[in-house]
Amino acid sequence: MGWAMHILGVLTRNRRTKLKKDHVELEVTKEQLLAKTPPRVMEDQWPEMVNYWFHEKTMAKATRAPVERANVYLKVYRRRDGTAVTPRVQENIVFGPKRPGRVRGVGFGITPSGRSATNGSQFTSTPSLPSYTTQRISELENNFSRLTEQLAQVIGCTMMLTGNWLMTYHVLADNFL
Repeated sequence: MGWAMHILGVLTRNRRTKLKKDHVELEVTKEQLLAKTPPRVMEDQWPEMVNYWFHEKTMAKATRAPVERANVYLKVYRRRDGTAVTPRVQENIVFGPKRPGRVRGVGFGITPSGRSATNGSQFTSTPSLPSYTTQRISELENNFSRLTEQLAQVIGCTMMLTGNWLMTYHVLADNFL
């Protein structure tokens, strides 16, 4: 039952979003929207939806800037007084001086200056694996080959034993019947 309610909520939210996208324009007033109820929308629900869209808090949410990862990190890992939760978090919060051409707060990876056509070869080469990983892969491949051979031998022995048993059964059945 929970999944049905979840799906119903998602569909309702998508429907409201589509209605707002289709009917709310920058220059349309609240009264103009209230005057014309779209088809397939209940008459008593349309005014509630329009009032919600034009409410102060809803309008403020719509004009707010998107949330950045660094701001979320600061909000989560600081106490109410503004101090970091642990010394390690304090080290992470202090980014150091800005350096041109670097994207801060997103870890190691592509930099804006590293995306030029002259540096294209760095994105096409395959990174090499550490020697331990390569050694472990070859070890696992050898074990796989050995186990495959052993399985083939076990299957062969089983077939022989089964075949001998069947032949013995048939000989005994022929003699006593």
